Amino acid sequence: DKKWQNYLTKTVKSYEEKGIDGYFIDHSDLYEKRQNNTIYAGLKTILSSLKKTKSPLILNNAQALVEKDPKILKGIAMISQEDVFTYWNHQTNKREDVPEKESLKKKNYLKKMAAMHKHVYVIDFTKKSDWQAVIKAYDKKYGYSTLFPLKTNYSK
Repeated sequence: DKKWQNYLTKTVKSYEEKGIDGYFIDHSDLYEKRQNNTIYAGLKTILSSLKKTKSPLILNNAQALVEKDPKILKGIAMISQEDVFTYWNHQTNKREDVPEKESLKKKNYLKKMAAMHKHVYVIDFTKKSDWQAVIKAYDKKYGYSTLFPLKTNYSK
């Protein structure tokens, strides 16, 4: 959406004046879900504007975007990924294990990002201590950071 892109570009400077020292770019997976050139171009425009700030950027859920255009990683300090181990199933209305094939694909992506010297965050919304222990151990093994958000609608 051009309006949103223009708004973001104009307000980035005011954010920095307020002391914001980095940006978490969420919903990058919109490209994965829709895979159209308009969304791709819009995300590139937004990232280009943010990269000019020289502030650290965290790119969240961007596997399909990065696979389409690895050059998009230039200027990205950190990668974060949700739903590596568990995900919210909207049909059953509960948190479930990510299917093994999908989990492996995401794990391989994160390994590639770490090999490119990107700091990796694994974000999971599970509240189950057994899953949290598995995720923390995995992340420790690979040198990733782990984030379990405290409050969310998808954390049951």
